[in-house]
Amino acid sequence: MMNMRKNFSTMVTIALIGLAAGCGGDTSEQAELDREMDLAMADDSLSQLEDAALQDAEPEQPEPDAQQQPQTQQPPAAQPRPRPEPEPEPEPVDPGPQFENLTVAGGTSVLVTLDQELSTKTSQVGDLFTTTLTAAVVVGNRVAIPAGARIRGHVTAVQKSGGSDEAAVLKLAFDEVTVDGDTYPVSMSVAEANPTMKGRDGTAEKVGKIGVGAAAGAILGRVIGGNKTGTIVGGAIGAAAGTAIVLGSEDSDAILEEGSDMTLTLDAPLTIRREV
Repeated sequence: MMNMRKNFSTMVTIALIGLAAGCGGDTSEQAELDREMDLAMADDSLSQLEDAALQDAEPEQPEPDAQQQPQTQQPPAAQPRPRPEPEPEPEPVDPGPQFENLTVAGGTSVLVTLDQELSTKTSQVGDLFTTTLTAAVVVGNRVAIPAGARIRGHVTAVQKSGGSDEAAVLKLAFDEVTVDGDTYPVSMSVAEANPTMKGRDGTAEKVGKIGVGAAAGAILGRVIGGNKTGTIVGGAIGAAAGTAIVLGSEDSDAILEEGSDMTLTLDAPLTIRREV
């Protein structure tokens, strides 16, 4: 492009010089001025011709196609962060029933009723029986053994009266108490009973409440009927476990009727687990 421009400029200059030379043949001052003006006009024309020639020589640059323009990718707009879903509240855990231990002191009296009849005539060693608690046993302000609880026992010895010098005796032991479906071993003695003395001729007499007890195999009690006290029974009766109840003598049988009241005493502390 630059060489073309130089060649074209040279050609135009030569042509103008020749034209100027041909126009003047004299050496006068006027001719000299005319020649300078012609040269100046020739320079202006040369510049115009050069510009025109350059415009003709330079190819037109095509306007860039808007569709071909590389599109600058805009960065994606920042999306708001989703708020985390609140975690669900944990379901409350049921801790289940709570329990506490209540200890009933040894020596505590327990009031019960007998659930079946016991007698020196019909009862046998090993017979089972139950009593029902009629008054709740309370420790502090809490019920340790509720009314209605069952206390189970068994007959450990039976002695019928064979004459005026021999007592009618039942010996009972208490084994366990059931509270709220749980069973606890117990050691209890009979403190009071309400027997009925029944003669073998069919007559019966309500004796009334008597107190009984036992110590080291020797029986301590009250003879029903007659005027004897401190009756001693046979060795087999004295050796058996439990509390001996001296019920009658001579030709009579003693009966502890179903539903009769009894007072029991705890021989040792008893711990019961109760729901809070």
